[in-house]
Amino acid sequence: MINSVLTANIVEARGLKRSSTGYKVLLATEGQTHYSELSTSPSGDPLWKEVVTFDIRTGREPLYIQVIDGEGTLLLGQCEVYLDSLLDQYKHDLWLQLEEPKRQEVAGSIRINMNWMHSRRKFLQDVLRMHDT
Repeated sequence: MINSVLTANIVEARGLKRSSTGYKVLLATEGQTHYSELSTSPSGDPLWKEVVTFDIRTGREPLYIQVIDGEGTLLLGQCEVYLDSLLDQYKHDLWLQLEEPKRQEVAGSIRINMNWMHSRRKFLQDVLRMHDT
């Protein structure tokens, strides 16, 4: 999937362990890493609404998702999304179950909207075709 783009909108999480230092989300794939802004929700249900874009070279590596405390010292939950499960150019509104790594128990859930545009050229052709009709 040369020259493809993955856009991930980190929306919110629910049911996380309470953290007095807030929450951050780490997204990583194909050697690229992004840390979200700090969400200071004291309830365990933080909001972000933050958009991240990754340049995808192969599409064979999953998107790794981790929720950590505000200081970055405590991993609260993690999961991964295999990119080949995402349809080309479709918006996917996903609630993903987070797992607590040491106990392998459910640690809450995170909502992420994703769009994997496999081919920029195909996308632009589709947009032009829509305008021509």
